[in-house]
Amino acid sequence: MNTPIGVIFLIAGLIIGPAYYTYVRFFTGEIVATQTVSFQQKSGKLLFDPIQLQLAPEMNDVGLIIRIDASHGPLILSSNPPKNKYHAIVSDGTNVLVDIHFSSISPAVDSTPSVSFQEALPLFKVNQTGTYQLKIAVEGETEMQILKADVQVRANTKQPNMTIIFTGIAFLAAGILAILSA
Repeated sequence: MNTPIGVIFLIAGLIIGPAYYTYVRFFTGEIVATQTVSFQQKSGKLLFDPIQLQLAPEMNDVGLIIRIDASHGPLILSSNPPKNKYHAIVSDGTNVLVDIHFSSISPAVDSTPSVSFQEALPLFKVNQTGTYQLKIAVEGETEMQILKADVQVRANTKQPNMTIIFTGIAFLAAGILAILSA
C-alpha cells in the first residue's frame, strides 16, 4: 500500500521541486538577446572574449544563461568523467554584479560524445541603462573541446520561490520513506 503512495509523492516532489526550479531559472522572463561567445586557443589555453551586454533597469531581474556545446574522446573510466571548470563575472565597469564558478561535467560515454550544457547565472539587477560586460574564464585544463558557446539574456526573470522548492523536497523525502517502509 505504501509503494503506490510513495511513487505519487516522488512524482509530485519532482514536479514541485526540481522541475519547478528548472522552469523558473531557464524559462521565465523574455529572451531579449542571444550573443555568440567567441573563443580561441592561445599557448595551449582556451580564452573567451569578453561579451558586451546592453542592459536597462526595466529588464530587472536580468538572467544570463551560458550555453556551451562541447565534445570529448571516449571515456576510459566512467567514474572520472571529463569536465571543464569556468569562472564568470558580470560587471558594469566598476562594480561586480555576479561572480560565480561553475563546471560542466559530461554524462556521455559514447565513443565520440558531443554534449550541451547550460548554466543559469544568479539573477541580478541593473541600476542604469548601459553596457555591461560578461567575462568567462576557464579554470585549469580543459578536458572537453568547446565547439560553440553563446549567452542568452533574459529580461524580467523570476526568482524561484524557496517555499515551493522545499515543499518539493519534502514530498521527495516522504515518497522515499513510504517506499522504503513498504
